[in-house]
Amino acid sequence: MTQPPALSVWDDFEIPAHVRNRGITLNIHDQLSAFVPQRPGAYLRISSDRFGLEAGVERQLEDSEDTRTRLTWGPFAKVYKENDTSAFKKKKIIRPDGSIDWVVMRPKFRQLLADLAGGVIDGVVFYDLDRLVRQPRDLEDLIDVVEYVKRPMIGATGGRGGSVAAVAAVTARKA
Repeated sequence: MTQPPALSVWDDFEIPAHVRNRGITLNIHDQLSAFVPQRPGAYLRISSDRFGLEAGVERQLEDSEDTRTRLTWGPFAKVYKENDTSAFKKKKIIRPDGSIDWVVMRPKFRQLLADLAGGVIDGVVFYDLDRLVRQPRDLEDLIDVVEYVKRPMIGATGGRGGSVAAVAAVTARKA
């Protein structure tokens, strides 16, 4: 008896078939640097904010705004804040068929990917790569979307999202 295909972690978003499992482009930033986003998004995340003050994500937003301005990108169309949200801790999910999956719940990150793929935003400024991704599967999803839409990402702390992430993905795939 054959099992039905496993549901993806985020069933509402489909990576186009022609993009899935493609080779890594290690020079994404150079390919995308000529494009100047007019509707970029900002991704901000702090793992722990016990008092809910959002001071950490506000500092990240200031640095992201500085980066966006320096690059002459348009104003942020959307800001994706995940305050007090771990990118590492997994939660147990029980699927309707009874199967169990362990996933990291980051709805704003998933929304950022969907919005980038759907054209709602046309670039991303993130504070630092370790604020953006911690899980290899998140990194793979991010690279798939960036390669598909061919829109730039950059870290406010100086990291080039595409090339740094691509190298990290190659390392993760070897593990």
